Amino acid sequence: MNRFFKLYKFLFEDNKYKDIGLNSKVAYCVYRDLIQQNRNVKKDKDGKVYIENPRKYLMNTLNVSINTVTKIHKELNRVGLIKDVWDDVEKPNIVYINYCEIPKPQVINKTYESVKVEKKKEEIKPVEVKKEPIIVPEIKEELVEKITDKDLEDAQKVLKEYKVGKIDLEASKILKSIKLYLYKAKEEELIKIAIRILVKKKREENRLELLKKITTYEVSYALERCKNSVRNEELVINKLIKYIETKIEDSNYWN
Repeated sequence: MNRFFKLYKFLFEDNKYKDIGLNSKVAYCVYRDLIQQNRNVKKDKDGKVYIENPRKYLMNTLNVSINTVTKIHKELNRVGLIKDVWDDVEKPNIVYINYCEIPKPQVINKTYESVKVEKKKEEIKPVEVKKEPIIVPEIKEELVEKITDKDLEDAQKVLKEYKVGKIDLEASKILKSIKLYLYKAKEEELIKIAIRILVKKKREENRLELLKKITTYEVSYALERCKNSVRNEELVINKLIKYIETKIEDSNYWN
């Protein structure tokens, strides 16, 4: 097994990739190494290779936060080096790696025969190259991307529907274990509401012990899934609660 990561020169020479950060370039090399070593690698139904649950692996390998990993993935997706795919709710996300390298220039050796010089030279007509118009498909789906005032208003309505009172001791304990200073103000408010609702739900289900598994990682994972999801009839607060529940109830994740 290699004790080093191969750093690809095209990441620094190609103008297309010069504006992405060093962390993103190193992360791409780490993912390429994973595939080469056949670790965390699977094939889909079409035979295409992908990496399963790459974000957690990258956090541990580069010793960075979930927010840094999110920024890395956004940069790599933007320049086409990777393609993020969020699988079913019960499964972690997967990532496809694109092999983009600058082709080596071809050196063509030709042998020229001596020709007689004629008085009239053949006129070389320029070849007209027709450029086809680039058609950009219209994107109809709108992603959540950020938490809005409307999302917080909807969350307050859901809070009232569950008849949740003031923050109790159990909710306070969970919130203390989460690094809330990492999030923006509206994200923090949404997380607090989600935790209060989860406490009420799990208390009614007599499963409060599950909430001990909630950490900053689980909350960041769920929030990122919300922001990458499509805005539809499902409220953002309900998505956040669902993704947190999925993570803490996944027995394979904790084993």
